Amino acid sequence: MFTDRTILDLPLSESVRKNMEKAQKKIEAKRKKSKSKREAVQEEARRKIIEKRRNDPNAKPCPSCGQWDHQRSSNKLCPQRKPGKAEDTGLKRRSTIKTSIDTTCTNELLRTIIQETVLKCRNLRYIASLFANFLALDRIQRGEPLPTFGHPLFYNIFCQLVGKGQNADQWIKDLFGEFRSLSPAARTIPFYADTAMISEMAREYNVMARQHVVSNFEKRSVDYFFLRLNESSDSWFLENASVKERKKLAEYMYKRAASQQAEWPVVEDHSISRAAMDARAMAEQLGPTPITEESLSAHANLYLPWLAKVLDYVERRVVIQEPRPQNFVSKQYVHRNIKQVSCTMDDRYLLAQSNCIAKPNAFIDFEGSNSTPKVIRQSCLSGA
Repeated sequence: MFTDRTILDLPLSESVRKNMEKAQKKIEAKRKKSKSKREAVQEEARRKIIEKRRNDPNAKPCPSCGQWDHQRSSNKLCPQRKPGKAEDTGLKRRSTIKTSIDTTCTNELLRTIIQETVLKCRNLRYIASLFANFLALDRIQRGEPLPTFGHPLFYNIFCQLVGKGQNADQWIKDLFGEFRSLSPAARTIPFYADTAMISEMAREYNVMARQHVVSNFEKRSVDYFFLRLNESSDSWFLENASVKERKKLAEYMYKRAASQQAEWPVVEDHSISRAAMDARAMAEQLGPTPITEESLSAHANLYLPWLAKVLDYVERRVVIQEPRPQNFVSKQYVHRNIKQVSCTMDDRYLLAQSNCIAKPNAFIDFEGSNSTPKVIRQSCLSGA
């Protein structure tokens, strides 16, 4: 299989080579960003472990290196750690081949067991994710802080459904009883109770929960500011600004609230005060600033209350209108009515002939704003 470098060494045209180099730079930038977010999460987890172990009178430092962020030399954080056999081979790539169970398993009994296991795992993942959302919303509505996202938290949450997770906090156990009363169907659904599989589910859910905050935080926050600038009953409403200007102002306000570098956009309405926009943006508590992808990934629990508020607001129906009616057809209008405006002149001519045959006294308007011929009046043009 060719690597990126061997492909670039092939005799390629100049345009293909430039496109390949551009794609390679984009992939490297994406990998670098993912690595920085992963390192930020690991650094925050390491800091919490050190703090917890230092406050534990029974804890001891690693006997190999003397550090407090791990217990033994088998931990990856230990500088004295020896690599395992799998790491010595240098094989880091993992591949997944998707196929159907009918083509890979001919044993009917084994096939049935696999299907039942997949169903039980899917049921557990689905109901447990509902319970995790129930816990988060309950803590946010009560004004209580959310615990740090991590594998232990979601492992204890998932284990509540199978009667395990005795080390979970008491508030998780209490809310699980309330959750079961709200969803009685969850009592009869079969779950997969193997703790090794639950541990893997919790690890994946931890990654997805952090990624949800990272991927949606900025976009939804900008939508929140934008909708408030368009809501006529809101004190933020900008009556004389165009929709395009409101969008730019929303992006500016988010950057100001996130303590990022922001440039004041060019707006035609000079009555819009930059100081007022800054005051409104800074009054909103998004979370710890400055807000970056690394901070969102490392402290996802601290940004989730704001994100929940934003998602609740953007579900409202807000009418977005220009301050003055447009005197042209926008691209969005054409896209929404593409089936109506795609009629060619030949189609219109044939349609006009059919209308003249059916209604010989009808006059056909070809110069109207509609895309199809329209009978606008009856006339004395019989035989015309």
